Amino acid sequence: MGDFAELLQVLAWPTQAADAVRTLLAGFNVPLPAVLAQVLGLGVLLALLILFAVRSRRADSLRGRLLNGLVALSALVSAVAIVAVWIDWAMHPRSAQIIGHVASPRGGDFMIELMDFKGESLGAPVDTDYTGAFAISYQPAFADSPRELVVTAEGCQTRQVALRRSQLLGAEISILLRCGEPDA
Repeated sequence: MGDFAELLQVLAWPTQAADAVRTLLAGFNVPLPAVLAQVLGLGVLLALLILFAVRSRRADSLRGRLLNGLVALSALVSAVAIVAVWIDWAMHPRSAQIIGHVASPRGGDFMIELMDFKGESLGAPVDTDYTGAFAISYQPAFADSPRELVVTAEGCQTRQVALRRSQLLGAEISILLRCGEPDA
């Protein structure tokens, strides 16, 4: 199972490209759901696959066939990566909570925010309890996971923690916060 998760991380660039398009469109006040951006990307990739596969068959030289075939193969791998993400989402629905624990030499109260692909907060910051434990609830959207947690506390460095697939599936996250040093 770990190998499959690593493969999904390697093949994540098509969905990251879809997020980049979503960020660009959001700048023009055009919200685009992740799954729609991925469907559009998949359509473009399939069109490129067909175009370059046909061009590869019609090319006169070996070099032309190889170059066109390589582009077609790249489009195929990218399309498969998007479909693999969808299959992963269907087989392993995301938890509606991010749970974890924040530790610091000082202890104390911490504020935790869940961020989306644009780095925007997905809701109000959450306080930890006196032990540093926290649980953040959110509404998972198909093919659109939260990307990171931002942890802040007075006198401590702000910490941004990228969320891994296992943590989105419900595994607990542990965060060590450094205090007494200037923010980086």
